[in-house]
Amino acid sequence: MLVEHGAVTSEQLEGIAQRAWRRAREHSPEGEERGGDKVECRIRVRITDAIMIRPVLEARLDDAAKKWELAAVSESGDGVTVMDYVVLPKKKSGPEELLALLRLAAGKHMVEAELL
Repeated sequence: MLVEHGAVTSEQLEGIAQRAWRRAREHSPEGEERGGDKVECRIRVRITDAIMIRPVLEARLDDAAKKWELAAVSESGDGVTVMDYVVLPKKKSGPEELLALLRLAAGKHMVEAELL
């Protein structure tokens, strides 16, 4: 659409610009809004039997996160392993959904899962 100088009001230009940004975000290769609707989050899990449960948790992260990284692992004296993950959720899931998936996957081995 060609527009002559002065033929469009500032409100109309604002609307055109907003629609253009919205379309650009919808079609971006990352599928993310530049404003930061989807951002990385940190999740801390405390589990027992880490040798068995860690691969199960990380398989769930593979399914539900666009990307994730294990940032830290530590052992407490009472047999609990603490793991911190940095996670970028997929569009269809947010941090709370990821926590629920991890809790379900770990079952009785989950001591705690929280957002940091």
